[in-house]
Amino acid sequence: THRNRVQILFFHTTQTSEAHITMANKDLKGLDPRLIEIEFKNDFSTKELEQYREYFTKYDVNKSGELELFELNVMYEEMGTPKTNMQLRELIKEADTTNSGAIDYREFLAVLLKDKKGITKGPWQGFASNVGKVHDDSKVTGKKANFFEQEIAKQKGDPLEDEKRRIAAEEKKKAEEEAKRKKKVAEGLAKLKAGING
Repeated sequence: THRNRVQILFFHTTQTSEAHITMANKDLKGLDPRLIEIEFKNDFSTKELEQYREYFTKYDVNKSGELELFELNVMYEEMGTPKTNMQLRELIKEADTTNSGAIDYREFLAVLLKDKKGITKGPWQGFASNVGKVHDDSKVTGKKANFFEQEIAKQKGDPLEDEKRRIAAEEKKKAEEEAKRKKKVAEGLAKLKAGING
């Protein structure tokens, strides 16, 4: 009947549209990121776009054109703000407008733009200010380490922190000895004055 034909036609049209969107997204993955940046040229400076492109490319380890869960995990660990898998999935869900399960470069820039404008609420809030800031964890273990290795190193004893504590203890001891010496000198002077005046 007519109603069934309309439903079948609608179903077919919906599937076809989703297929075209998926094909278009796959086509965007292979594009030079600078072509995608054209859309954002009025929102970011050239320097910012270069920084964001380098940052995205750095963490797109498998060169898929998208930041996947494991790549976001590494990114946040190196920023010094590790996330659980559940938090990372929430980040992806919030930014992934194409429902690919990952964040492509256009979505990445869109998130940065929202955050720059201050309209990001939720897991991406403050992200733009952290892009490019890589946590320096080499002080903790002497090598590039993930968050969990850093925490273990802190528990075991960080040589740099141990040295700082040792120096602080020596300075405190010297200050105490100097105070004692000054007190003895003051007492000796007081006795001397008392002997002269007495």
